[in-house]
Amino acid sequence: MHWHGLIPRMSKRCCPRRWCSELSTSWAVSLSSTQISSKTRRMRRRLSMPCSASTARVIARAPASPVPGVPKMQKRVTSSLVTPLTASGNLFTDYYPAPLSMGAQSSHAFDPYWGAIDAMLLDEEVDSDVELRHAAAMTLPWYLEGLPDDVAFAEQLLERLDMETLLEDALCAAEWGFNPLEVEWDQSTGPWRPVRIERRHSRLFRIDDRGQVYYAPRGGSGFALVAEGKVIPVRRKATKERPYGVSILESVWPIWQVKWTHVAQLERLGQKYSVPSVIALAKANNVAELDTVSAALAGIESGEGVALSNVEQVIQLTASGKAQELLEVIRHYDTKMSKRITGQTLTSNTQQYGSRSLGEVHERAALRIAIGDLKMVFGCLNATLLRWIFALNGKDGQVRLVFDEKAFEERLKAQQSGGNGAGMTLSNPGAGPLLCL
Repeated sequence: MHWHGLIPRMSKRCCPRRWCSELSTSWAVSLSSTQISSKTRRMRRRLSMPCSASTARVIARAPASPVPGVPKMQKRVTSSLVTPLTASGNLFTDYYPAPLSMGAQSSHAFDPYWGAIDAMLLDEEVDSDVELRHAAAMTLPWYLEGLPDDVAFAEQLLERLDMETLLEDALCAAEWGFNPLEVEWDQSTGPWRPVRIERRHSRLFRIDDRGQVYYAPRGGSGFALVAEGKVIPVRRKATKERPYGVSILESVWPIWQVKWTHVAQLERLGQKYSVPSVIALAKANNVAELDTVSAALAGIESGEGVALSNVEQVIQLTASGKAQELLEVIRHYDTKMSKRITGQTLTSNTQQYGSRSLGEVHERAALRIAIGDLKMVFGCLNATLLRWIFALNGKDGQVRLVFDEKAFEERLKAQQSGGNGAGMTLSNPGAGPLLCL
């Protein structure tokens, strides 16, 4: 056997780096240490000399051949999955700064879109309606679907997570449109498993056209790519035109603005008429006497008295009816916001009276909206978290969170059958007895 037959010829167009790489590969594969003679070793050293130091480093960094059956994500596991993302806030101290005011955000950048949602959630009507929508979704039945071994494996890895808290945090995508969830992983007990999932503010994250997530602790600028498996981007009705999803509060925004315009008017009305103004009808020969009476009335405080001469009558000015009108308008817009967020008005206490049949219709509408929210969350978790727990551990398998429609229909039938024999309860007891034919 001629050893020089294993040496590739180097043409003028051949790259020395590629030639050396191919040569070293052919030597490593074809020759063993026991078969190489001293003459061959000297020839190998001479052929290796043209390779520069940079060429040697490139060869050393050449990726290993892929291992069949091992997912790519498992080989990209780094410490970034274990290390929490830095918190937004004061970057110059080792502790979190105290809140400056009610509703103040720790981010240094202000985003008009997220800022508007922050402002609307400070409204007690909006916040309570959003929580009611989440609560309706949390009462729905669901289960894990998959092969028995896969389901058992997934339940074992998810046992340290509070699934109820996870679903409640993920449902916040309804009001935010885009809701990032940070995942902290642990491998101390063997397999990779999620141990903590925390909801983060939407303004601190960005996504690209490939679905990759970027994070900046200060928001607004300096976004860095986040490792796959670190952040779950929950999005509601995301499209290419609306990659960050659509918030349910977008259609509430104009209603909320009109409502708070009337709230501001009510506040100004209270400031103006909280201390009533008075008018004195007096007989006076000149303006100086009237100024004296006016100054005496202006100085009156609670529990004080003043003696006035030549005053026939003192009239108190009141704003009768105006405050009630403003309150009615505010309640009207509260009803409109509740109907948009929850799909009904009876369970949110924005409608005073209603029959039982109307209440059932409103309940069905609210539940159907809640089912849509739950399916949105399940679709995102199935594509991210439940896929990651198998990929990170190099295991072939698949499980899905599924809404239990059969159990839901059985629950509705049980409620309907249980209510047929019960007596009627009037929503307005003061209306008197009703005659049912």
